[in-house]
Amino acid sequence: MIRLRAILGATMALLACAGIAGADPAKTRHIHIEDALILDTEEASCEVLKAAVVKQWHLPADTPKKWQWYCEADTIKHDYMRIMALRAGKCEAYSCLLGWFAVMRQSTVVLQFDVGNLRVVPLDDQ
Repeated sequence: MIRLRAILGATMALLACAGIAGADPAKTRHIHIEDALILDTEEASCEVLKAAVVKQWHLPADTPKKWQWYCEADTIKHDYMRIMALRAGKCEAYSCLLGWFAVMRQSTVVLQFDVGNLRVVPLDDQ
């Protein structure tokens, strides 16, 4: 039951971030997605996540390959997003976790996932 509430809360937060929930019906809202739909697979979502993090954090394009980034999908199944951990395979720290993210299914939309509060938030600059 708690996970269901978390998933519903995350979905509502996503819609609020996108400007849909509580929007003024008199104003037309548009969500622009840069690319066409992507495959609905964990592998495709991971590639979208890596590209978004590289772009948002202003890293060289070869960073994911150089540091052997990989994704772990959460066991929570959701109709609209995949909750994924992004990790570096090549690092000297105890935990190589780069962060938790919500990747919208079949799109290039990536948000951060706030594990402590079980909600999605905009992707931060690092």
